[in-house]
Amino acid sequence: MPGHWLMTAWLPSSKRSSFPEYFITDAGANRLTQIADQPSPRAVQYLERVVDWAKALSFPALVRAIYQEYPAFRINSVFREF
Repeated sequence: MPGHWLMTAWLPSSKRSSFPEYFITDAGANRLTQIADQPSPRAVQYLERVVDWAKALSFPALVRAIYQEYPAFRINSVFREF
């Protein structure tokens, strides 16, 4: 997967969640710093809003929101109870 070195995942050890959490790597943060001023400010602002929105949701709520907007993605999903 291209760019896979830009983020990393870990599986939480708590029983609170069985879903992995994703974090930007140092290499990803450095690359972001290099390119952050290249895209249009409008695009960067949009992405910042999307990231903030997604981070504020639980994983099931995020999946539910995606399925509401893009129902075709639900077809092969293991998440049936949304």
